[in-house]
Amino acid sequence: KSSGNSEKLYQLVKQLPQSERWQLWKRWLIEYELITRKDKEACLYINEKSKKDADHFWQTARIFCLSINDKLNQSQFMLDLIKSRGFSDLVFENLFKVISGEKEDFDIGDTSSNIKPLHLIMMDTLKIQIKINYVAHLGVEYTDPLLSLTYLTPKARSFLLDKKISYSLVSTDQIIENYKSVSDENLDIKKAFSNYIKNQNGYNR
Repeated sequence: KSSGNSEKLYQLVKQLPQSERWQLWKRWLIEYELITRKDKEACLYINEKSKKDADHFWQTARIFCLSINDKLNQSQFMLDLIKSRGFSDLVFENLFKVISGEKEDFDIGDTSSNIKPLHLIMMDTLKIQIKINYVAHLGVEYTDPLLSLTYLTPKARSFLLDKKISYSLVSTDQIIENYKSVSDENLDIKKAFSNYIKNQNGYNR
């Protein structure tokens, strides 16, 4: 796994056969597409997959796809259906209530450790700030795509940038440009980067 080569990983996973052995990576592929705004391609696959696979991942992904395509009644029906079959995900359900207009604000409570990539995709769609504790527990294979989310807080983006530097070969120029997107305008980026190299951690910037 390499956060610096996620596009290469994505192209590789696309070529994997449709078998149970590779289902974990097929899920990652769909999450990658949704995070990087390849919604049309992802939702086409989700639509077909969810007809044959009752797994909650595919059903919730289908609900999300319907909701962003202005099919809220159908998505609400699907959510009610899978809840009647034992589905329970308070984060997803609360985010869906915001999407559907049932609620105005989203409160995550004490469930940040249960945040999944699909939750983050929904948050970004709703322009909800994505905090560092929402992304800290996710695997390195998510690092690159997560950096494309718009509503990461500066601390969350910095954490992911640190992780990317640790797991991939990134040029100095690219690192400096990345940090400009989250830094104070008065900060000397080159000096800060020099300090970071001497003592690499999420707080030395």
